[in-house]
Amino acid sequence: MKRNTLALLLASGLLGAASADASDVYFVNNAGEVRSFTGITAGATPIDGNAFGDGNLETTVAAYGAYQGFTSTPDGIVYGVNGAGGVDSWSSIASWLAGDAATVESAGGTYSAGSGLDGGLHGVSYDGNTGGIYAVVEGTSGANNNPDRDGRLRQFATLSDFINNVNFTENTVVGYGANILNFYYEDEDAPASVTPNADAEAGSNYFQITGTGLLEGWTVLEGDGFGYFGGPADPGGNGGGSNRSYQNAITFGDDVIGAFAVVTVPFIPADLDRDGDVDDADFGLAFAAFTGPDNGPSSNPAADLDNDGDVDDADFGLAFAAFTGPGAAAGVPEPASLALLGLGGLMIARRRRA
Repeated sequence: MKRNTLALLLASGLLGAASADASDVYFVNNAGEVRSFTGITAGATPIDGNAFGDGNLETTVAAYGAYQGFTSTPDGIVYGVNGAGGVDSWSSIASWLAGDAATVESAGGTYSAGSGLDGGLHGVSYDGNTGGIYAVVEGTSGANNNPDRDGRLRQFATLSDFINNVNFTENTVVGYGANILNFYYEDEDAPASVTPNADAEAGSNYFQITGTGLLEGWTVLEGDGFGYFGGPADPGGNGGGSNRSYQNAITFGDDVIGAFAVVTVPFIPADLDRDGDVDDADFGLAFAAFTGPDNGPSSNPAADLDNDGDVDDADFGLAFAAFTGPGAAAGVPEPASLALLGLGGLMIARRRRA
């Protein structure tokens, strides 16, 4: 029934297309130079085919060269993990570019020896698909790190948890101990450019720079198949790189220490295509991700809105309750969407009677 319904949605033209927009991306090197690019392949100064030195030089703030990483949230606040392991913030990208004095969010030592990490972080980024923060940790087996955590993925559900380095989940795989930064990119202009990955998909959202200065991209952060970190059924990348979807054609630069892309779309759990609204396109993704109750993880974990390990009628109910309509912050369903809501209700009723 799920597939028939999805086919009906596609035939009726209710499902929207993915965005092809681009976001500015800022990189910082170890001398504190800040250079910007206009997207992966879009705009006047794209990243693709270019190196760090080809970007637009925005400013030089020598102190930034000692930071462990930077990120920005949809409200425009910039966060940085400094060399002492503390978290600093700037009220806007403009303030950060101006080199204004930072606000201290957490003290030195939060991400350094004594915090459970021998070496701090390889990089940190906001995650537009969860609304949280993720980091790749650095360290070696030793007094502060047992077992070895160098290259593990650490995820924080909230900004507060990240600032204080608490309540995180940590992938036990040591995957990217040599990389030097990572960042989430919300737009869809990255091509599928890695061969021989025949199944590679365009639109990478998760990027890193390797220790040798290569810029690489993945379509999802964690999951089977093309995840930056693999899921239980398929280890995926985890440092091997065999499931990358994107790689820059030239060496970008091994002296960069941090990067972030401007994120404008606020996190809404039911907004599965991350375009700032909850509409027919999101319902289509929910239908495609359906597993039924207690039938294990979905191909699209983001569709598990109640976080109970499956995608079923309860998740559809949450999606329906969050409906805004295309391009709307909060709204009244359009006629076509009202029909879809009725169809969804029939699906739920029939499935419960079965």
